Amino acid sequence: MVSPTLGALTTAIDGMAAGAWLNWTASTNVQHITDATCADAGTYAWLESSANYFLTNWPGKMTWDATRKQVLLTGCAQGFSSEAPAGTHSSAVYLDVTTGQFSKTWNPMASNLGHVYDSNCSRPLGNKVYRSPYGSSSALYECDLTTRVWASVKTISSLSLGSVNEIEVFPELGASGSVLLLNDAGKLCRWDIATDTLSTIGTYGGIGSYPSIHYCAGYVVFGGGSTGTTFRKIDSAGTVSTICSALTAGLAGTGAGVNTPMCADPSGLGKSWAFVPAGSAFSLDHTSGTWTDHGAVSGINTASPVCAIQGHSAFLFYVGAGRANSTTSNCQVWIFKAP
Repeated sequence: MVSPTLGALTTAIDGMAAGAWLNWTASTNVQHITDATCADAGTYAWLESSANYFLTNWPGKMTWDATRKQVLLTGCAQGFSSEAPAGTHSSAVYLDVTTGQFSKTWNPMASNLGHVYDSNCSRPLGNKVYRSPYGSSSALYECDLTTRVWASVKTISSLSLGSVNEIEVFPELGASGSVLLLNDAGKLCRWDIATDTLSTIGTYGGIGSYPSIHYCAGYVVFGGGSTGTTFRKIDSAGTVSTICSALTAGLAGTGAGVNTPMCADPSGLGKSWAFVPAGSAFSLDHTSGTWTDHGAVSGINTASPVCAIQGHSAFLFYVGAGRANSTTSNCQVWIFKAP
């Protein structure tokens, strides 16, 4: 049963059949606005950025903040990774799901965020969320969700991760939790927040460029990527084990975790979900290592950032199709109700 705590989103989910898709755009303010906080004070939709580029290219997971009932995405329009001044096309976008209202902070980190990939954590750790910008092998950023102020909190250059660091929080690993970082070579590292120490957990095969890493009720699942076929999990004792070493038909070759975004099951079940654009929704059972095809994806025609609305049996997507010659915005918000 859906808990009646999310206002407009609860109403939408309650009216959906299991396995159904809903374009929720009419219930949100994703249409054009005049945003004077942008560097050029232009008129953009919330999921667009400066120069009419869309924020949701090359995405993975977003952050679901259950305490504040909001969805958070940080990223950079069209994946800009080198520009001056730094962060011109960068923003953090917040959606209040109880009201359907967006808000935005331009250039929150004074840094080039670059492509989104899986560099947003799926949930807060305490009152904080974390981000590792594309092209920055030396910085881990933290946002205080009360003030929405971002700051560089940890230098991670000693880990030699390279320019793309997929990240996730792990509340049960360490006295105050940990932030895990995964690179394109399958190298998994950890920042223990309580002890402020960095360590390398290991390097694992079967993982391709831009893999997925996501928290799943007491453990973290990681793997996949552009050519990756293997998924593993790490538990609160730091033990790593293999879930599966092959992808199912229909998912193979889709770039699970990059072109095909992934996240945990919204009901806390031991599953991961993968969404193939213009394809199917798949779930991965973490016990059996088997994949299930749940049928065609509806309305999601590009790789779209996704978050699981935990406890509410639903996923929420941002779809940014951009604008052609400054015409009508195609930015959308979609919901999928898990079967």
